Amino acid sequence: MSDSDWEALKRLAEEGDEQAAVELADLAAARGDVGTLTFLVDNGYDEAAGILADLASGEGDLSTLRSLVDSGHGPAADRWAELAAERGDTDLLSRLTDEGSDVAERRLASERPQGG
Repeated sequence: MSDSDWEALKRLAEEGDEQAAVELADLAAARGDVGTLTFLVDNGYDEAAGILADLASGEGDLSTLRSLVDSGHGPAADRWAELAAERGDTDLLSRLTDEGSDVAERRLASERPQGG
């Protein structure tokens, strides 16, 4: 795809063309293009948030995950919770539970001693 075609897709997505946003998200995911996925999220294409969260999680990109969580994107909270659990970061798991992450809630519960 030429740069001009790429830019044309971005313009269409920015103008609200759902099909252009879908195509651009798929292409950006294949390229690992965090910038374009962030652009799509910022322009209201919420489906790109899940793709971006997956990509950021795979790369350990905590700042992108944090930004997505702070913007209210639930899938990012679950991806970040997985990374926090791997590190044993129970404080972060607690925060992510407050953000609505079911993964964080399950992981935090598994960290707590059983019994009463």
